[in-house]
Amino acid sequence: MSNRYREYFALFPERLFLKMHNPTTLLLACLMFQAGQCFLEKQEAIFKGALGILKSSEDVEERTKAVGQLTSVFDTMKDEINYLREENAELKDNELDNFGSEYGSKNGTGQRRNLYPWDPANTNNNQWSQTVTTVTSATSTTTRRPKTTKTPEIKTLSTKEREMHEAATRGWDVTIAALCAEGVNPNTADINNQGNTPLHLTVAGRHLPAAMTLIKCGANVNAANTIGNTSLHLAIGRNDNWMTGLLLLAKANPFISNTYGAIPYQMAAVATDASIPGMMNTTLLAWFAGWRSLNDREVLSRNYITNGYYVELSRMCIEGWIDPNLGDANNRRNTVMHIAATSQWNHPMVVQALVRCGANVNIPNLDGNTPLHLAISNVNAASTLALLLHGADPYISNTAGQTPYALAQQSTNAYIKSLFSAPRFQWYLSDLLPY
Repeated sequence: MSNRYREYFALFPERLFLKMHNPTTLLLACLMFQAGQCFLEKQEAIFKGALGILKSSEDVEERTKAVGQLTSVFDTMKDEINYLREENAELKDNELDNFGSEYGSKNGTGQRRNLYPWDPANTNNNQWSQTVTTVTSATSTTTRRPKTTKTPEIKTLSTKEREMHEAATRGWDVTIAALCAEGVNPNTADINNQGNTPLHLTVAGRHLPAAMTLIKCGANVNAANTIGNTSLHLAIGRNDNWMTGLLLLAKANPFISNTYGAIPYQMAAVATDASIPGMMNTTLLAWFAGWRSLNDREVLSRNYITNGYYVELSRMCIEGWIDPNLGDANNRRNTVMHIAATSQWNHPMVVQALVRCGANVNIPNLDGNTPLHLAISNVNAASTLALLLHGADPYISNTAGQTPYALAQQSTNAYIKSLFSAPRFQWYLSDLLPY
């Protein structure tokens, strides 16, 4: 397990570790946390293979071998947990002691401030309750983490938002992850600091892991401060080729002008780091952006999707003729998964084939619509089910502020509405499906 995964894993509530007495519980806990890869790939493959044998085989020798494999994986993880438990206290103490010199290591009550979305000293098993919100409708009640706004809000920062900005300045990616889990908005702009967002601060400090964490948290890569500088302006201005590449991969716009007329695309031409001008190659920019005009093979693949030819589509994927997440510049930047969501033929099989090909079920088009938005809007119940089964997020807002969940509540289709009713809907959100 790498140091980065150790750092994330150290955040996991120790209370749950104390209850882990079998490998199945451990695997489920790892999947629930979703902060990093809890198992090395080899261990994960052994684990799943052994479970499969126990479920399907009656052969005593095979089952005995499978139990031994499970025990081996569990023993390995127990060693990791013991090691991480020792590191955990030291990590938290160091961060708590050093966080925010102007606030000190104590809060207003004279006690240490807890930067994590749970209380390490709390013996209550349901500690996740303080990091989630409950959404209630006439047909469904479910629990979820709050979504952030993509539009930067210039304001005087609250205590939690100030902690987010401080962590961004210092590059504390673990603290940023904890604050994001708590629902702190990563897109607040500090009115007392030129309207900079946390992403501006991480880029200015060259903190690559912190910037990656903020982007994962939902940071707007094109947010501009009060003088019009985006994070890409800052990265190129500092000749930081790694940060420039990261932002372009996150679809930062290189053609935004600041108040002085400076454009990242033009700034790159005079950058002293030779790799930065090369990133502004037209072909590379189109690839970074994730959309362009389609070639003949790509047009053919979308015709296959429209007609439900999932076998032919799979062959094209095997041959490498499909970029599964490429947006069509001439069709609202829709990807192949957007087309599948509105197809009327063999839609579940097409969705399955595209997921196997590497398609992102949550990718937005020009209007911010994910495939799930389109499936519900087009009353395509089978596609809606297939997308939910493959991890489609029902709480992503489009540019009109609509979420798939809200669209489903307004749907006239009884089956689609039933998909978003508890407990069925909560099961879809559990992230414990075996693929």
